[in-house]
Amino acid sequence: MMKLNISLLIVITAVMGGVGTVEGPILGAIVLTTISEYTRVYFGQYGGLDLILYGVLVILIVLFIPGGILSLFQRWNEKRAKSGKNSEMVGG
Repeated sequence: MMKLNISLLIVITAVMGGVGTVEGPILGAIVLTTISEYTRVYFGQYGGLDLILYGVLVILIVLFIPGGILSLFQRWNEKRAKSGKNSEMVGG
């Protein structure tokens, strides 16, 4: 049987990346693993500060990016596509 912390990590990774896509959990795993390692390396010697910072970052991402990290890229692509269409209409 899987330990609870591993199960939670898997679920958090999927939710943070963006549920409903294949790319979302992959992106979530990359971003969360990177954040976890950086906080552990730079703040691990301060007795749990790395875990506090990691938790705060996860909470901030959930609060301010409810669609997951992938939704940021999707919004960015939509804005870029709109600005591309607008520049074509102005120049054409």
